[in-house]
Amino acid sequence: MPQTQIACPRCRQMITANIEQLFDVTQDPQAKQRLLGGVSNMARCPHCGYQGRLATPIVYHDNEKELLLTFFPPELNMPLNEQERLIGPLIKQVTDRLPPEKRKAYLLKPVANLTYESMIQTILSKDGITPEMLKEQQERVQVIERLLQASSKDVRSELIKQNINLFDEQFFALFSRLAQSAAGSGQEPMARAMVDLQNQLLEETEFGDAGVIENPEWAEGIASSIRVALDALTRLSRVDKALIVMGDQPSVPVEVVEALLDSHARTDHQVSVPKYRYSWGNPVLVDRALWPRLMSLEGDEGAQRLWQAHPEWVNEVWFSDLAPRDVDTETDIVELRPKHPGSA
Repeated sequence: MPQTQIACPRCRQMITANIEQLFDVTQDPQAKQRLLGGVSNMARCPHCGYQGRLATPIVYHDNEKELLLTFFPPELNMPLNEQERLIGPLIKQVTDRLPPEKRKAYLLKPVANLTYESMIQTILSKDGITPEMLKEQQERVQVIERLLQASSKDVRSELIKQNINLFDEQFFALFSRLAQSAAGSGQEPMARAMVDLQNQLLEETEFGDAGVIENPEWAEGIASSIRVALDALTRLSRVDKALIVMGDQPSVPVEVVEALLDSHARTDHQVSVPKYRYSWGNPVLVDRALWPRLMSLEGDEGAQRLWQAHPEWVNEVWFSDLAPRDVDTETDIVELRPKHPGSA
């Protein structure tokens, strides 16, 4: 995303910012995260420390959810005809990008939002996110902003202690998305700051007990993640087996892991695989002797083809339940969350 030179609203020094007016999720799925994560249209001044949202007209579009939203900051104090002159071409761009069969009636009635917050709430409500969930998310974002603005590591440590209960799986999932958005949009200083903050968070919270190994070749597919992880274990530990768990299957019951460990301890096979009713699934437990074979895999395929080619390696552990579901979309995440009392 190209960066724009602007004057800091406070000190008037020239700074760079990501200015974005059209967030067309249908054409660019990452646009939604840039908007919600505050990656775009935010001023962060290295001279005076100012940080705040820039007054920028916005058009938001999601064809799948039939959303076409507009927001024009009132502080720009611009007549209605001028607002339409600026936003009209953006809406035309949205329409022109769509194939004829996807041009539906909602495109003729863009919904104007009087406030930025109401626009965000509309977007999130389409994902099933309640006001309570939104409040929790906002608290996490505010803590991240305060930590990034802290003047020293000691100040960050104190902030971490004050908010220790917020540092859960959802916090780190949000943090990871924001860090990826910052890196992907060319905000190198912000990306570096978030890496430093992540390291401190891992040192000073209970999540520090887990090692984090970055996979620079993630775009290759799942095989590269297996390769990087097993290579790190080979070099840094003497463990004799590894449990390979899919990151998009957070609902794996602990009983499955316990059963795999128990069965594996009583077999001579080199890999234990759960069989959910009719088919193999994840996670899998693999002896160290097989790690070199796993590390030879390539592309976007897991180890199941390897197990199918060598059934003599496999210890099947049967489960009566269906396999854990994959969580690949924001809707999937919402459906996994516990319902608040009184919610549908």
